[in-house]
Amino acid sequence: MEFMKTVSVRSWTVVAFGIIVSALSMALIRSGIEGTTFVTGLIANAGGVLTVGVAAAVIIWAALRFGPTESLRRQWLLIGLGALSYFLGNVVWAYYEAVLGQEIPFPGLPDVFYLLMFPLVAAGLVLAIRSFRALLRPGKALIISAICTVGISAALWIPVFRPALSDAETTGLTKLLGLLYPVADLWLLFFPAFALALLLSRLAGGKLAWPWWVVVSGCVAIFFADTMFLVLSNAGTYTSGSAIDLGWWLGYTALAAGASLAVDIQKPKQTGGGRS
Repeated sequence: MEFMKTVSVRSWTVVAFGIIVSALSMALIRSGIEGTTFVTGLIANAGGVLTVGVAAAVIIWAALRFGPTESLRRQWLLIGLGALSYFLGNVVWAYYEAVLGQEIPFPGLPDVFYLLMFPLVAAGLVLAIRSFRALLRPGKALIISAICTVGISAALWIPVFRPALSDAETTGLTKLLGLLYPVADLWLLFFPAFALALLLSRLAGGKLAWPWWVVVSGCVAIFFADTMFLVLSNAGTYTSGSAIDLGWWLGYTALAAGASLAVDIQKPKQTGGGRS
């Protein structure tokens, strides 16, 4: 099978690492291990810090395998920087929980890094969409994606948007952030990812589409995790270690696997050292 022959050991290792770390982290969280605040906070945040941190490193490494003038470098570098920003948000979050033993402030420093992820990843996805213009016209895909995004926005009005606006106990800045997250998820993550998926569906399964299909799946997983986190948080039923956490961990693992697969397919020129 061509796909199996193309995928390197490195790419399979990226996937295996994400799955194993996610499974172990979930098992540790659900085991209810008693310990100090530091131990408890460390266990709760290990999955997010490790999976997203490794993902960011892999994506940035893959981006730098392409030449300075290649569009693939810019696309993957932006996505990698987005993952790096999210990783830094996780590190700060873990610092509050494990080291300081404090409740995470909202708004707070983690929000700066979490929100910065959205425009960076969106820019990478938009550049990827533009790169297919020579083969396909993206206009129709963008229109269909926009219509679907509007529909999902309407469906999320009651469980997500209305609680953020109607909470009389929150400040204006808190309400603004409560709106920024779902808006960013919808229009800076889901919208370009779905538009890219519509374009890829017209490529008849060509090799160039493989990495981006993996990226789209990762974006969908992250969007689902973010959305369900907001829904359950508004309902007061979210708990750390739920299946939602897997959406973040495996979502960023998918982004890293897509970047590694892009290196496998494109076979960029050596820039020093051997190709793994």
